[in-house]
Amino acid sequence: MDSLRSFPYLNDFSLIDEISRGEGVIAFGNPLIYDQTITKGIVSNMREWGEEAWVYRTTVIQHDAAIAPGSSGGPLVNQYGELVGINFAYVVYGFNFALPSDELLDLITWDHVYELSDDYCSYWTDHFKWEKKFQEISDITNDAITALEHGLDSKAIYLLNEALYMENQLYLEISEYYPIYSEIIELKQLNLKRLDAYHQAFEYVIYVINYPYNYSEQELERLFYDFEVAEREYYEMINKYSNLFFE
Repeated sequence: MDSLRSFPYLNDFSLIDEISRGEGVIAFGNPLIYDQTITKGIVSNMREWGEEAWVYRTTVIQHDAAIAPGSSGGPLVNQYGELVGINFAYVVYGFNFALPSDELLDLITWDHVYELSDDYCSYWTDHFKWEKKFQEISDITNDAITALEHGLDSKAIYLLNEALYMENQLYLEISEYYPIYSEIIELKQLNLKRLDAYHQAFEYVIYVINYPYNYSEQELERLFYDFEVAEREYYEMINKYSNLFFE
């Protein structure tokens, strides 16, 4: 019946100076829709991380225990049950990253109340990363429009499908971000609304390419207008909080 017991709190920490490459680790988290997932791997290396947005440069743990969107905030534990770090990022091909437990201990001993400004700064850091991905999606979309203008319908459809796939992945990633304050929750929802409007607009473009006789100029204009409004609302709120907390 031990399996029915609650998982104990982790009181023991393994600091970064005590971690070795090749050391076995276990990641806990909720990747995608799969709650309470446990994966096993090894420590691959220590890497320098940061100098993007306002994030300071720090050392993080690279490991290959599988994680995905939703795993962020989950513990990385060694074979002795000691907390090694907190998972926060993944890249393709099994390159995953955790903030070392040293950073967590600093936060625990930091005499500071988590405020709206902290919640926004945390969100803005991810916004900085998300905007890079959305720019890549926009570049592919522009290539698709160029192909369409040259009568290359098949290429345009291929590129638009690629863009929509990437947009779906980004939508899922943002959905798995959990702010604390209602203002930042609203900001996140505006971002998702923008992506949803983008998806509907270009999904309709694909539909029209395939079925040109069903084309409605009014419908196309409405969809792109909805996207422009959603994008404007999102950036207006981003600028509002940036002006409030960064100036």
